[in-house]
Amino acid sequence: ADPGFVSLYETEVTDSTYYTPNSGSAKSTYKDGAYYWRVRPVDAAGTPGTPSEPMTVTKQYPQTTLLEPTQGGSTNKTPTFRWTAVEGAARYEIQIATDPAFTQNLIKTTTDNTGYTPVNYPAWSDAASVYNGKPVWWRVAMMDANSNYGPFNDSTVMVPQFPYRTHLPM
Repeated sequence: ADPGFVSLYETEVTDSTYYTPNSGSAKSTYKDGAYYWRVRPVDAAGTPGTPSEPMTVTKQYPQTTLLEPTQGGSTNKTPTFRWTAVEGAARYEIQIATDPAFTQNLIKTTTDNTGYTPVNYPAWSDAASVYNGKPVWWRVAMMDANSNYGPFNDSTVMVPQFPYRTHLPM
């Protein structure tokens, strides 16, 4: 991502008027971000001409869609988190925390699946659990085969279930 082309990510010589990275090469999986490109003609004697003006292309992996638990949903048992699959994903990273900045009581793990149940943690309804009675935020990002991350989606909050009592006047 160098608009001055001082530090080159990739250089390719082709006889064609188009270029697509080879899907079998490590170059075919770019990290998300802006990339600059230009072309420069080379004559039959191998003499390079003047490069074109730089162009920009932005590569962005898609975000997953969080399916369940839904925004504001609640449960009194350990939840199963589910999200949609996205093209290009080899696996997913899920983060679960008791604060929206994802710094407190963080569960951070990767999975090949589009669902995750945190089984190695105390029952969420257990009084000793750090998750008992607290809102829980969660988010997911895809990872490609080269461990490049896509964007995390907006986090979703799951609220604790409370034993509400209703008092009606007599």
